[in-house]
Amino acid sequence: MREERSGGNSISYRSAFDRRNPLNWLIVVGVLLIASIVVGTAITVLNFRERALTNRERELENTVLLLARHFDRQLHDFEAIQNDVVRRIGRSGVASPEEFRRQVSTERFHANLRGLADGLSDVAGIHVFDANGQLINSSQSWPVASVNIADQSYFRDFAADDRSPRVRLAPVNSTAGWTTVIARKVVGPNGQFLGVVSRDMSPANLESFFESVTLGPGSAIHVPSRRNDARTISPH
Repeated sequence: MREERSGGNSISYRSAFDRRNPLNWLIVVGVLLIASIVVGTAITVLNFRERALTNRERELENTVLLLARHFDRQLHDFEAIQNDVVRRIGRSGVASPEEFRRQVSTERFHANLRGLADGLSDVAGIHVFDANGQLINSSQSWPVASVNIADQSYFRDFAADDRSPRVRLAPVNSTAGWTTVIARKVVGPNGQFLGVVSRDMSPANLESFFESVTLGPGSAIHVPSRRNDARTISPH
């Protein structure tokens, strides 16, 4: 009886995995089909993800390139008026700090600055400081306020080093808040330091521009507004 049972189990075992059994082939084909579907789906998802990341990266690069070109043009236009003021001072033949202060600190020169500023699309004023850092003229007000920038690092560099760069950008904390100052050094025909022509760029102006930029969901632009702080601008 044991032999019969043993023989029956052997027959049952062989029949369950018999290659000639169509049911076994159907099961194998089904398993392979499911596996191929899973692998194909995974590959398709990965391809779509890679394509989406590539497109997103390309869009980001294009956005950065457009922003860079925009600000290069804006900065060039922003500095153009400073260069114009410096050229006018140079054509007047000013050669000493005393003569510079005498000619530039007049109401007539203020009217000239005001006329230049009125033709600009931005709201930043034009400020002129003498060799001691004292504000002697401005397109925004007359008479000018009592302001001195002798303690600013960019002014100290201008005054102390004849080989310092002619243009400097620096963050400055004023009564109106943090601004970015674009300062241009004025020198006489003999290279003597005469003063500074500067303009202020408020972070609010940058924010208003960035808020008009269309960004994707979850995107944001960080605009530094202090030395150790930054404002985040998200799309509407």
